[in-house]
Amino acid sequence: MPNPNQIEAASFSVTSQFAHPGSSTSVNSRCDGDSARAAEQSQISKEMRFIGELYGAGALYIDGTVKGNITLTGGKVTVGRNGRVDADIVAREIVVMGKVRGNLSASDRVDIRAEGSIVGNVIEVRLSIEEGAFLKCGIDLKMTHVKPESMESSAKPVL
Repeated sequence: MPNPNQIEAASFSVTSQFAHPGSSTSVNSRCDGDSARAAEQSQISKEMRFIGELYGAGALYIDGTVKGNITLTGGKVTVGRNGRVDADIVAREIVVMGKVRGNLSASDRVDIRAEGSIVGNVIEVRLSIEEGAFLKCGIDLKMTHVKPESMESSAKPVL
């Protein structure tokens, strides 16, 4: 019999405390037959509440409630329109359409859609914000691939 506090789904190792003792909560995994591992996506659906830490790779779609920490170093985290996340998120790409309270750190990009809301700090290389999004956060844009000579040429004084 599997341990109810340890769930394995797709490429995720999940440790959690369930919101309601005795309930059957799980992380759903989807994969389209012959598609590559990169096409796999795990999902926390609208009816689910997850408390704990999520680690792994791949893609995660959150339409339910998550409290804790999410670390998908090379993966993508999408917070759907119904998603409510109270957690720090570390991933390659983060898309926010729901509500997030926590720090976001993306190695590639953060995309905040019109319905999205973030309260916390954002650290990323590229940032996209649609009109209507709500932000109450500090933003730290990481500079990458900048050649020193290109910085010198653009720093000429204006006469």
